[in-house]
Amino acid sequence: MMNLVAPVPWNEIFSVSGGTIDRYGLPSLISIFIHPFDLAFYTATAVVIYLAIRAETSRTRASWTFVAALVIQLVLTFRRKDLLALVLAVLSTSSRRQRLAAIIPVTVLAVLASPIAVPFVAEQAQALVQQYLGEGSEEARTVLTVAGFGLASQLFPFGAGFGRFGSRTAAENYSPDYYTLGFDAVYGLGPGSDDGFFLTDTAWPAIIGESGYIGAASFLAFLLITLRWLVSQLRVSDLELRVAARASIGLMVITIIDSLGAPVFSSPPAYGIAFVAVGVTVGLARQSIVKERDVNPTT
Repeated sequence: MMNLVAPVPWNEIFSVSGGTIDRYGLPSLISIFIHPFDLAFYTATAVVIYLAIRAETSRTRASWTFVAALVIQLVLTFRRKDLLALVLAVLSTSSRRQRLAAIIPVTVLAVLASPIAVPFVAEQAQALVQQYLGEGSEEARTVLTVAGFGLASQLFPFGAGFGRFGSRTAAENYSPDYYTLGFDAVYGLGPGSDDGFFLTDTAWPAIIGESGYIGAASFLAFLLITLRWLVSQLRVSDLELRVAARASIGLMVITIIDSLGAPVFSSPPAYGIAFVAVGVTVGLARQSIVKERDVNPTT
């Protein structure tokens, strides 16, 4: 609450920049974190875990007041990709009963908000496309992504090698490839912490540039196979396993969407949470198999 009513002094204490991080002319909510993205990520995570538990362990309706409070908190961070990630994660993890219960309130809200929301969303989408995909875009994420694909093509099939592009190691030691690519003249991509603050701004350029098309395809296959296995665990009889699998699916979706604009596979706060959840699910699946063998030793 203090962050909301007194954003300037609050951000002077907690913000990584020492001041408010504004978007749309308003200060973004950060809570006790150093950046709005951190709060947005953990808020989305909390919603997904809560709904996953309720979907499997209760026949009563979820507390939509609690969920709404968390969603409002997420909205006030003004992190667009995290809001999109939450929507997709909720759709992928909520039960059929939860989706049916949400149809009426979501429909009413959508109808009431559409006169304002639709033009705003359309305007924002157009601006984002122009900003990141427009001809000659100098946005750091665009420059990194295009250069990552370029390195993967030039150094086919394994890319530039670890520590050479898009990673923390490449930033701290300022990879010679960056000079070759002219990054030292691009805002936010220069050498040193003062000029290179966007060098690790996203995840996939490092994966594609350092490990090439083979490495990127292998990592993407790993993510998809993991998601497919998690979905298969929703049909088992073990309650704890179903809860863990449902929550893990949501966390994986959030992480994958966030990876389009943040280095979530290699830096805090996101880099370990989804994979730890998957590890817990794997452990519970193994436990479940052992228990079933003990009960039915001939199977």
